[in-house]
Amino acid sequence: MGCLAQAAELRRISELMMDMAEEVYLEDLIQILHEQQKRFAKVQLDAGADIIGVGNAVSSLIGSTMYEK
Repeated sequence: MGCLAQAAELRRISELMMDMAEEVYLEDLIQILHEQQKRFAKVQLDAGADIIGVGNAVSSLIGSTMYEK
């Protein structure tokens, strides 16, 4: 699950989209989620996973400029 998808799980999609549109500071949340995802990926690899999937359907709901932020 991508960082935006996980943020949407925590905040709810509509609240996350409003936060992004209103330029609410989300960098701390995204950074925390990114670090957790890296740890989870490492645990999966250490356990012998051949593939780790990262989905991020939420990112398809925003434009490239907002995604870059």
